[in-house]
Amino acid sequence: MFRILTSLLLMTAIAQGARAQSESLPVDEATLEGHKVYNQVEHPATFPGGQKAWSAAIHKVLQQYTALLAQDGRQSRGECDLQFVVWYDGSVSCVRPTTMTNSILAQVLVDYIENQSRWEPAMQNGYVVNAYHRIKVTYPE
Repeated sequence: MFRILTSLLLMTAIAQGARAQSESLPVDEATLEGHKVYNQVEHPATFPGGQKAWSAAIHKVLQQYTALLAQDGRQSRGECDLQFVVWYDGSVSCVRPTTMTNSILAQVLVDYIENQSRWEPAMQNGYVVNAYHRIKVTYPE
């Protein structure tokens, strides 16, 4: 029921012209099921608990994989940028690294983001919307 109501709100927002200052990126329509995904929004998606909780969660994950990351050497050192979609219901999909693509660090981060709890979705013009989210993780911290 929540999903249907949220879908109706999203369709209403699009019908009312809720495009204000945003654009969609060219993406695989099959993956995103033909739904608009905003590139820029008024209120971006957030990790449950905010930035402090996100930092703590990433720190914990990196601590768990310290030995594996050390084996990867220089390839897993630096800043890894990731992009993913946070859907209107808080679920996450299409997680991909935009830098350090062949590193173990990128693989660990992608696996973590794909398998974690739901995010708080983005808002545009007062409506919950699908939106791209970008993050940077630096290792070692």
